[in-house]
Amino acid sequence: MKFYDRVIRDLQNGDRTLRHLYEITFSFSSEIYLEESRGMDIIRYTYADVKKEIERVSSGLCQRFA
Repeated sequence: MKFYDRVIRDLQNGDRTLRHLYEITFSFSSEIYLEESRGMDIIRYTYADVKKEIERVSSGLCQRFA
């Protein structure tokens, strides 16, 4: 079974909590999430890069508002 087919099946049949969606989203860790242009360079961000940034920001928010 292809990875994407499994994800779709899990979403149709399983939990739809934010935690579940988070785990599915970041199971694509090596895939490209975003590309942006900076002058003559193309910057690529993977799902792993985005997850790391989300965790960094959320940690700061938790400390600030705890």
